[in-house]
Amino acid sequence: MEYFPGKQGLMRKGAELILQWTFPLSTYCLCCGKAVDDTRSYSICDHCIRHIKWGNIHIDLKSESRHLGRPPHLDSALACVKYGLYERRLIFDLKYDGRTYVARAIGQIMADRLAAEGYAEIAGQGAPLPSDDPNYSYHRSAYSCCSGNQQSYNGESCHHDSGFDYIVPVPVHRDREKARGFNQAEKIARHLSGRVGVPVLPRAIVRDRRTAAQRSLSSEDRYFNMEGAFSMNSADAERIKGRRILLLDDVYTTGATAHHCGEVLKNAGAGRVDFIAFATGNDFAYGFFSN
Repeated sequence: MEYFPGKQGLMRKGAELILQWTFPLSTYCLCCGKAVDDTRSYSICDHCIRHIKWGNIHIDLKSESRHLGRPPHLDSALACVKYGLYERRLIFDLKYDGRTYVARAIGQIMADRLAAEGYAEIAGQGAPLPSDDPNYSYHRSAYSCCSGNQQSYNGESCHHDSGFDYIVPVPVHRDREKARGFNQAEKIARHLSGRVGVPVLPRAIVRDRRTAAQRSLSSEDRYFNMEGAFSMNSADAERIKGRRILLLDDVYTTGATAHHCGEVLKNAGAGRVDFIAFATGNDFAYGFFSN
């Protein structure tokens, strides 16, 4: 089943409208709750946006593969920010506190990150860095991605020719999704889809078993913990053959989950699998903006 922007069911659309009206972006900072206005990128105040570790971040998959002694199953891996206190707050608010409106901002950040990577026209290079002037208004997108009639997060749309055929969110186990009420990666993927005009395959990968929590495991144990945890949904197998897939998750830590999902997609015939995460704490990540 494909998800196309603007073709949700009436109940889903109604719920989103109510949520956006109740918790509108550009009213309160998503990180600290301070009142903001619509000049703030991604509805994040000047203080918090200065402390977020932005970057055109790549994961050196070859070095990671040699270090861990396992083959890479991704063609590239990107992230938007380095995982830290402020970044974790956004992820936890979405993931554990049910603040699903945060997914909208993360999706918009990802759209700008993809544009900065060259999947769309870019106006300017890198991020506009905050000024020391306390009256400075940090109001542009973190990546200054758009030009001409295209607009970034602060505008109405940001549709780019991304080069991807489908966006595939990393799945959570059905028991966890039922308890939480949603899959955070799917929420982000739907908002990203609306920005870049690429359809989502929300159930392309199936999580067949519930795994132990990754945070308590070593890099090697994380990888083995995920073995056999995922499979391809036969209903979407034909769609992805020879296609370029954008695999998406909230965080890339050791890459165990992402690589196992990439392996499933590649074994099913995907032509190329690129990965994007909102945040990463990976030792082989580079491309962070300096302060």
